Amino acid sequence: MKAWGEGLDYQELLAQNDKVMALLTRSELDACFTLDYYFSQVDYIYRRNGIEG
Repeated sequence: MKAWGEGLDYQELLAQNDKVMALLTRSELDACFTLDYYFSQVDYIYRRNGIEG
């Protein structure tokens, strides 16, 4: 894999790929790499388990 072997940014390589960009908009591609969805409920989960922070 080029990104791994050459230390390149995988997201940017995908953005430069015509086949990928024919299927996704740039914002859709960016959404695949954001962690916001996964962290959105962290505070709720901590509170529910008695962890304040």
